[in-house]
Amino acid sequence: MPAKPKAAAKPAAAGSTELPAAPKEIVAVHLDGEATEDKHNAKVAKAASAPKGKRKSQELNQSSNGSASSSMKEGASASKTTGPSEAKSKRLSGATGKKPSGKGKEEEDRSGPLFTLVPGRKELRVKEEKSLKVLKWNFPSPRDEYIEQLKTQMAPCVAKWLQEELFHSDFQHHIKAINAMIEHLEAEKDAMVSCLDLILKWFTLRFFDTNTSVLMKAVEFLKLLFTSLSNQDYHLSDLEANSFIPYVILKMGESKDGVRKDVRTIMAMLCKVYPASKIFPFIMEGTKSKNSKQRAECLEELGGLIVLCGVSVCQPTPSKALKEIAVHIGDRDTSVRNAALNTIVAVYNVCGDQVYKLIGNLSEKDMSMLEERIKRSAKETAPPSQANASVLRKPPAEEQAPTKLSQVRAQKALAAQQQQPPPPQVAPEFSLDLHLLEDDYSPIPDFPDLVEVNLPPVLDIPARQLARGW
Repeated sequence: MPAKPKAAAKPAAAGSTELPAAPKEIVAVHLDGEATEDKHNAKVAKAASAPKGKRKSQELNQSSNGSASSSMKEGASASKTTGPSEAKSKRLSGATGKKPSGKGKEEEDRSGPLFTLVPGRKELRVKEEKSLKVLKWNFPSPRDEYIEQLKTQMAPCVAKWLQEELFHSDFQHHIKAINAMIEHLEAEKDAMVSCLDLILKWFTLRFFDTNTSVLMKAVEFLKLLFTSLSNQDYHLSDLEANSFIPYVILKMGESKDGVRKDVRTIMAMLCKVYPASKIFPFIMEGTKSKNSKQRAECLEELGGLIVLCGVSVCQPTPSKALKEIAVHIGDRDTSVRNAALNTIVAVYNVCGDQVYKLIGNLSEKDMSMLEERIKRSAKETAPPSQANASVLRKPPAEEQAPTKLSQVRAQKALAAQQQQPPPPQVAPEFSLDLHLLEDDYSPIPDFPDLVEVNLPPVLDIPARQLARGW
C-alpha cells in the first residue's frame, strides 16, 4: 500500500503568537527542580508516619535539604538571568562572605615587639666572625651567601613578619619595615642595641640599592638611630664599625646632593659614638676611590676631623697621612685639588709652618698653589680670639709664605750644585792652614827700618862696568 502523506501543520490561529522552544539547559534545570520537589514531598509523608523520636531528626534533615534545594533553585534562576560564570562567582562570594581568620592572626602578630633581646648572642657572633666560622662582612658587592647568612643570624632576634619584610624582593616592603623600626625605635632601644650589628649590616645592603626612596628612608632611620645611641652614651664595637663605616663612605660619592648631605650628617654623628682616630683610616681609604666626588668629599671630611680634633687624629702618623693628602694637590679634578688644598690649609691653621715638614717635598707648581691658598685663607680668616691666641700664634702669612717658597727654591738650587763634581784636591804642602792664621791672635812684631841707599850714583855707572863687575 502506498505510504500515507504526512499531515500538514495546522496554521496558527489568528491573533495568536507561537512561543519559541525553551533551551535544553533550562528544561533540564526545571526537571531537576520537579524531581527534588517530589523527593521532598515523599520524605515529608514518611516523616509524618514515623514516631516522634525519628521525626525530629527527619525535620532537621528536611530543613537542611530544603535550604540546599532553595540554593539550587536560586542558582538555576541566576544561571537563567546572569549566566553560569556569574552564578558561580555569586556562590563563591557567598561561601567566603566572612573575613578569613588568618588576616586577623597576622595583625595580632604584628602588634608584638619587633626585636627580641637574646643575652650573649652578640658576643657569640663576634667570636664566630673572629674565628672565621662565618663569612667576614667585607665585599665589593653583596653576594647571595652573605644575604643568607644575615637572614639566618637575624631569625632568633627579629619578628617573623619583620624578617619577611626585610628580605622581600619588593622595595615597598623594605620601606614598610624601616617605618616600623622608626616607630619602635625608642620603645625597643635596648633590644635594638642587642642586635645592632645585624641592623647595620642590613642597611649596608640598602646602600647598594638603586631605588632613591629606599635610600632616603634608610638615611632617615640611621640619623635617628645614631642620635639615640649618642643619647645613651653608647660606643660602637670594632665589629659594628668595620661592618658599617666602609659602606657608608661609598655613599659619600653619591650623585644626588641630598644623599651626600645626609651622609655628611651621619659621619658627624659617628664621631660621637666611635673614636675619630679610628674613623680616619676608613676615610683615607675612601680617598683612593676612582670616583672624583668621593675623593673630594673624603678629603673635606679629613679636614673637618683635623679642625675638630687636631693633627693627632691623623693615622698612622701625621707625616704619613699628610704626605698622602698632599699628593691630591696635583689631581686632574678641580674639586679634588681644592679639597686637598683646604685640608692642608686646615693643618697650617693648627700647627703653622710645621706643615711644610709634614707634607714633604712638593713640585714647584703644587707648592705655589699651596702658598697662594694659605695667603688667601689668612686674609679671609679673622684674627684668633684672646683664649686661643697663644695656641695659634704664628708669624703673618704674608711675610712667611714668600720666604718659604724662596727657601724651597734655594734648597733645590743647592741640591743641584751639590750634584756637580767637587774641585780637585790641593796637596797638603801647597795648601794654607787658614784655621791657624784665623786663630792666631798674637801681637804683630815691630820690623826694623829698611837701609836707605843713594841710588843716583849707582844709576850713573855705565852698563859696561856693571857687566864687568866693577
